Amino acid sequence: VTVLVVENRGRDVAALLCDLFPLLRDCDYVCFMHDKKAVQTKPGSVGADFGRTCTGNVAKNTAHVKNVLCEFEKDPYLCILCPPFPTHGLYFMNLCSGGWGPNYDNTRRLAKELGFNVPMSGEKTPIAPFGSVFWFRPAALEPLLARGWKHSDFPAEPLPGDGTISHAIERIYPFAAQQAGYYPAVVMSQDFAVTRIDTLQAYANGLIRPLARVFDCTTFYSAALSASGFASRKHWFSHYGPYENSRRRKARNWLRDHLPKGTYEGIMR
Repeated sequence: VTVLVVENRGRDVAALLCDLFPLLRDCDYVCFMHDKKAVQTKPGSVGADFGRTCTGNVAKNTAHVKNVLCEFEKDPYLCILCPPFPTHGLYFMNLCSGGWGPNYDNTRRLAKELGFNVPMSGEKTPIAPFGSVFWFRPAALEPLLARGWKHSDFPAEPLPGDGTISHAIERIYPFAAQQAGYYPAVVMSQDFAVTRIDTLQAYANGLIRPLARVFDCTTFYSAALSASGFASRKHWFSHYGPYENSRRRKARNWLRDHLPKGTYEGIMR
């Protein structure tokens, strides 16, 4: 165990790039972890679960770590294994920005400064270690290390919650890997993967059900009919399916029965 006392500037990202990387160049694989807190996120349980998302997917237990090492051994082009970005609580908005948040422009500027010429698009989510907890192959990140990072490259405390050079670096790792001819990937424990699938299914249901109300459909067949003949349908909003007994459905039906047809359809539109 080697203990280093480092400058209190740049937090975990500066500690990795400025202080640890020079000691890691001869390592085959590295797991970088820190006590991810996200204390700016309220309630505190949401921020704490960001940390659990990070650590629980990179080093859940001995078997999980052995699986990670086997993946690196089997695939010489694998550079980074990172946990998926969080989507719980306030982090649900990551799905809207593809994980970029306010960091697309500053990441592009950093890529240009580093001389990277790999494709980067704000429409595509980077496979990046959000939270800076990840496995990596040091030799493959040499394009990023070659810059010669210093603590003075990072803002002093208090560090803003987003949009800083640290947040750009979090997203530049996969592009550094691609620049060197490697690729990044996502790693999940089995338990987390199950939860992730269930959560995304719940999100999908939450988005689809309002569309079903608009198109007045509950089956694939009725959805196709509704989509193709939406504007010309005589009865846009009739009684249907599992929404019939909801308060919203009853209120809607009451409006339909008591308002002039044109007024009702205008409200529904």
